Amino acid sequence: MNTNNNCPEKITYGWDNFSKILTFIGCIFCLLTAYEAFLGLLMISYAFWRSRSKNVMKRTREERSLLKFLNDAFRVIYNIRHGRISLKNLRLKNRKRYKKCPRCGNLILLKTTTKNNVLSCPKCSLKFKAK
Repeated sequence: MNTNNNCPEKITYGWDNFSKILTFIGCIFCLLTAYEAFLGLLMISYAFWRSRSKNVMKRTREERSLLKFLNDAFRVIYNIRHGRISLKNLRLKNRKRYKKCPRCGNLILLKTTTKNNVLSCPKCSLKFKAK
C-alpha cells in the first residue's frame, strides 16, 4: 500500500451566501415568463458552478465584494430612514462642477473656495470671472 499520494485532494468551494442568493433569485425568475425563466436557469447554473469551483480565492473575492455592496446599500438605506442624509444630498455629493475657459476651451474644476469667483486657466493663464 502506497501512502505517498501524488494526487492532491480535490477541494471545491462549496455553497456560500452569494450562491444561495443567486439560487433564490433564479428560482423566483423561473416562475416568471420564458425570458426571465431562462435568466433564472442561468443564475442557478452559475451558482452551482460556483459551488463546484476549485478557484477558492476568486470565489471568496466575489462573495466579499457582494457583501461589501450589500453592506453599503443597507447603510445608505438606514441613514436615509433615520434622517441622517437625504436623497438630494446623496445625489449631489459626488457632483463636480466645471467651467470652460473662454479663450482655449480648457475645462477647469470649480472649487467652493475660489476668491471672488475669479478663476485662472492653467493652460493659457487667462483670468476670468466664474458665475
